[in-house]
Amino acid sequence: MGDFATKHSVQAVGGVTITYLHTGIDAAAITIQGFKLQSQFLNAENAIDNSVIIPILGGGSIQLTNNNIAGTITFNCTRVSDKITDGDIVTIAQKQVSIGDSVGATIAITWPFNGATFSITFYNCTVKRVPAARLAGNDAPDYSVQFNYGYYKVG
Repeated sequence: MGDFATKHSVQAVGGVTITYLHTGIDAAAITIQGFKLQSQFLNAENAIDNSVIIPILGGGSIQLTNNNIAGTITFNCTRVSDKITDGDIVTIAQKQVSIGDSVGATIAITWPFNGATFSITFYNCTVKRVPAARLAGNDAPDYSVQFNYGYYKVG
């Protein structure tokens, strides 16, 4: 048996910054708020696979690839305000739907991890789905707000 060394990482939580910019909603970038500390609050996935395998009789295959990076961002959040400038993503998404958007927003995400800073920016973000209302008893209700994006850039 060889030596086994585990690398340990330290991560202070809550250091993520998410900004939203849409010139038809506000002239300045808005910092998004309303994410619960104890849960996954963001998921971004491409709309289609970037590689497809076509099995061929006899055991072979054809692999097709593409560079499409359009997809969907899902924010799991709760309401924190009824004001757009306070960064409530539910209110912001409802407003973007109401204006009959034909431009799309820019959503930028930056977060530190293990001494490095990561960033990704999503462009041409249009609202796919935003709940009208959610209520809960002894908790703040969860809202799943989805934006479709045209493309993204890392870094």
